[in-house]
This record gives sequence, C-alpha cells and structure tokens, in this order.
Amino acid sequence: MFGLGLTEIMVILVIALLFIGPDKLPEVAKSLGRGLRELRKVTDDVRDTVNDTVQDAVRNVAAKPTPPRPAEPSIPLPGGGVTSSEALHAAMEQPVVKAPEDGERVKATEKEPLA
Repeated sequence: MFGLGLTEIMVILVIALLFIGPDKLPEVAKSLGRGLRELRKVTDDVRDTVNDTVQDAVRNVAAKPTPPRPAEPSIPLPGGGVTSSEALHAAMEQPVVKAPEDGERVKATEKEPLA
C-alpha cells in the first residue's frame, strides 16, 4: 500500500508496542483501521460527486443547440438597390478608374465637391 516491506512493518509494530503497550495496542489498531476506512469512503464520495458534476456539465454543453449563423447584413446602395457586404467588398477590390499607362497624359478636370 505505502511501499512498505515486511521488515518495515515489523519495526513499526515493535515501536508501537513499546509506546502504546500491549493492552491498548488492539484498540488503537481498530481505531486506526476505522479511521482509514472512513477516509477512503469520504474520498470515494468526493471523487464520485466531482465525476458526476463534470459529466452533467459535458452533457449540458453537448445538448445545447448551436445558435444559427446570423444573416449577412444588407447595405443600401445610393441608387436604391441593396447588396450584401461580400458583394460590396468584391466591388471595392476592382479598380474604378483606369490608371494612366506609362507616357500617357491625364487631362486635368474640375474636382467635384465631396458630399
């Protein structure tokens, strides 16, 4: 149990016999056995309670339904149409104005005021 051999147990019993005496040794051994039995019973109860609690928590998490994915938000367009944010991001990746090529001149135009 505790890794004790026969010689170690004999030494412990001889020391206990010297300190306690032959009359009270059986009574002390019974009390010690009851105490160890009660300690084992309590630790088993605690272990079972913890295991039950953990299993209940796992069952509750597994039984909980996954919430549905929220719908893609719609973005109103200036022309009155509606598009999803994915379509808007795809449109933003495309260039709106053609960039001038090497050697090509760009005409200066009046700037439109920003709204």
